[in-house]
Amino acid sequence: MVQWNQDHLWRFAYRDFAIEHVFFAEDAFGGQFSLKDGSVWSFEPETGESEVIASDLEAWSQVVLDDIDVMTGRPLAIESATTLGALEADRRLVPKLPIVLGGEYELANLYLGDPVEAMRFRGDIALQIRDLPEGAEVDLVLKHAGKA
Repeated sequence: MVQWNQDHLWRFAYRDFAIEHVFFAEDAFGGQFSLKDGSVWSFEPETGESEVIASDLEAWSQVVLDDIDVMTGRPLAIESATTLGALEADRRLVPKLPIVLGGEYELANLYLGDPVEAMRFRGDIALQIRDLPEGAEVDLVLKHAGKA
């Protein structure tokens, strides 16, 4: 967990979006869960938006258990194993077309990707769209986020 929270790994790509979050878990797609201000938050990697989802870790575990398929991405993780391969600890299901830009949570739009590279890429997207109104046309500039 300490390594995952180092700024130079991927957090730099989110600038102020990731401040004060201590990330401790993620779903099959790389959606993050964090501790901040004494609560548990969900952190959306494509937008950088975060929201409180539980008052503490015990409540968070119940939230996850109550809706495990949505909270973890389990159905697509299982489905992808037969076509993409096992979802190993160093891989996440990453959308080819980002969900925020119209991509779908479906197998045809997913690949097994490096979680660090995926977070850097999506951090770049989050920064580019952060001030755009909903429904705005996006001219996404693709670049390698590199290192901090």
